[in-house]
Amino acid sequence: MKVSVLLVIGVICFFQQTRTSSVGLLRRDGNDNHVTLLGVTENNEMVVQDEDGEWTDPIENSCCVINVAVQPGGIVIGVGTDNQLYEWKSRGGEWSWVGPVENTCCVKSVRTGTRGQLIGVNTDDRLIVRSTLRGGAWRKLPKGCCYQNIEIVNDGRIYGVNRNNKIKVKTDIFTGRWKTLKIEGPLVRDVVHLDEDDISIGLSVDGCEIYQLDHGTMSWVPYMSLNDNCLISLGEGEDPVIELQEN
Repeated sequence: MKVSVLLVIGVICFFQQTRTSSVGLLRRDGNDNHVTLLGVTENNEMVVQDEDGEWTDPIENSCCVINVAVQPGGIVIGVGTDNQLYEWKSRGGEWSWVGPVENTCCVKSVRTGTRGQLIGVNTDDRLIVRSTLRGGAWRKLPKGCCYQNIEIVNDGRIYGVNRNNKIKVKTDIFTGRWKTLKIEGPLVRDVVHLDEDDISIGLSVDGCEIYQLDHGTMSWVPYMSLNDNCLISLGEGEDPVIELQEN
């Protein structure tokens, strides 16, 4: 039987300790929003971290993407292997990627802002922005080279993982200077900031380990080993609506 579920993970402070939410796998009542962690497997399928901190099996029909993000309202968007954007939607009760969305080429990573604004990294490793998913064309950001992944924080900060797997931070999308964060420990290929509890985590270069950034030592500390279920990218967002097969 198919059931619609909201998979929710709770976490705590940015650069501090982690905790996992005990919220169940059913749609929640009320207006509380909770951050969920998503990933893309080496087979280009979407997975989600459940309420126990475990990753689900690949979501049915979720191939083929290289990066995922969540729009305000819970709609998941994915960057296809063709470098265009798709929406995760139901058609006749069967969930799959719908698209590509017109004029969304050529992007390899994307994040969403609180008002639906999108920031991405194009195939030339440059930062690009658009007002909404269907709002106009991509515009290049000044001093936006050269990155492989990007992250937006609700307070306006931007984090970028550059070609050398170093993390840079900027206080605003359009203004200010980039500053390299001096972080001890392993290099990462992707980083997400979980706004609800203000914590950042990073995906190892080989995609098989997830680290948490400890603010006191400014170093990556172990968060989770993925063993043989390595990922190529991470994503996050509030209450994404995802359809799972129940055995």
